[in-house]
Amino acid sequence: MKKFFGIFFMYLLFSLNVSAQSLFEFKEDFEKLAVGKFADIGIDSLLKKYNHLLYFSDKGAILAGVLQNKSSEEFSLMDFRFSSLYELNIDMLLQDSASKKNQLGCLLAAAVYDKSRIPFIEAILKKTDYKDFRAACALISLQSKETEPVIKTILHYSKEPIGAYLIERFLEMESNLLEKFGTDNINSTNTVIRYLAIRSLSKGRLTSEKDKSLRDIAGSQDSLRGWAIAVLAEFNSNHMAGILQPFMNDTVLRPIALKAVANSSSSDDIHVLDSLIALTPSDRGLLEALKESSNILSQKKWLKIIREREIPHDYFPFIERTKIIENDELYDEICLTIKNTTNYRQIFPLFNYFLQRKDDKSTSYLLTCLTQKKMSSLARANIIRVLRGRESELIKSALPSLMQGATKEDLDILELLLEYKNFNFKSMVSQWVLDDTMDTASRELCNRYLFSL
Repeated sequence: MKKFFGIFFMYLLFSLNVSAQSLFEFKEDFEKLAVGKFADIGIDSLLKKYNHLLYFSDKGAILAGVLQNKSSEEFSLMDFRFSSLYELNIDMLLQDSASKKNQLGCLLAAAVYDKSRIPFIEAILKKTDYKDFRAACALISLQSKETEPVIKTILHYSKEPIGAYLIERFLEMESNLLEKFGTDNINSTNTVIRYLAIRSLSKGRLTSEKDKSLRDIAGSQDSLRGWAIAVLAEFNSNHMAGILQPFMNDTVLRPIALKAVANSSSSDDIHVLDSLIALTPSDRGLLEALKESSNILSQKKWLKIIREREIPHDYFPFIERTKIIENDELYDEICLTIKNTTNYRQIFPLFNYFLQRKDDKSTSYLLTCLTQKKMSSLARANIIRVLRGRESELIKSALPSLMQGATKEDLDILELLLEYKNFNFKSMVSQWVLDDTMDTASRELCNRYLFSL
């Protein structure tokens, strides 16, 4: 399902028009289209030219736009809603028998956040036997109170990538609607409906009714039990080990089972977790579950393994998409791990913990790490990357001492010399450039420093 969503998102990313799009130009082109009585070829042209504006009621399109350096404002055509051009044409577009006009009407109503047109959009879906993907997305963007039309559209596209995308959009609907849908359909005989029900139960708080329903599925032979485990893991549910023990040797379900145990704070689950750590501390699935856990105790266990135990040589502790990177309580643990790790060649990603921590304490710590000989070249390069852009007097004053005894192996530091306009080491760098074995990127960096004023 995630694979399908990724494919559709990439399609959305690369299909968005990269040219600038303004409300003023849109109004002009829309008026021309209206004069031409909304011919199909004109609608296609408008949709292609303004897909960025028209799709910006869609969170996926917003993200795709951000990746293309476009405005990320939702409902960026909102002002158009109160124009006579809109009021005179929207009902015709939505009620016409021509599908192209319906398509434009749905996108337009969503783009201006016109909830009053929801009934017309529902009628379009019904007319097309729930095959109009854009109409379903429009209902979600307009926060419709009815889940049934969207569900029917999902069922139609359930085996296509577009269906996976629509499911993620469906889960953006109001929590109370999703919770009711989940509760009402958790025992459906339709696998897609049951899957949606399980996912929907992740919304809101964990009630005793939800907990029982999810645990019943998790402990059964239901093909969707992994999703039930995942939802329980999201809720940091306790007392999971008894249910999950049978899945610890299941290659498919083991990762999510480990995550559920790692998120738990009950003593029985902690005992199981500690036993697994003692038995196989370098197990990748276990390491990832601990790292990605929302439980600070599990996060600390992960750091302790990185610090004290031998880990696979190709395992690197990336923390960008984890709770660890934003947890200030782990500051000392991170520093201790960097200082005492037996896996010093692999710990370079841990320095990303300090990327948004630009205080003097963190800056001073990073500068101290740069002076330690045991730091690998990857670690030094990452430290310098993290130090860039701080406008720090600490860094400026530390540069001369950092350059003492520096060799061409330390040339990443040239980035800091350039940033702080310290050109006192050109003679040293001139000697580095004489090395015939220097790669192209390194030589370009040296030359950038040498020819800067």
